[in-house]
Amino acid sequence: MWKAFKKGKKYTEKEVNLISADFHDDFCTIRRDMVAEGILERKDGVYTITDILK
Repeated sequence: MWKAFKKGKKYTEKEVNLISADFHDDFCTIRRDMVAEGILERKDGVYTITDILK
């Protein structure tokens, strides 16, 4: 699922939710888990994909 995000692009929470919802109904948990696992970074309400998955 993380491949649906483009490296370097900035996403709003709504955009992350919409992308995640394509893969699972519980998109809020998916978003939180991606942040917790270091796949997404959140700063000032803006999400970006991290370098953890090269």
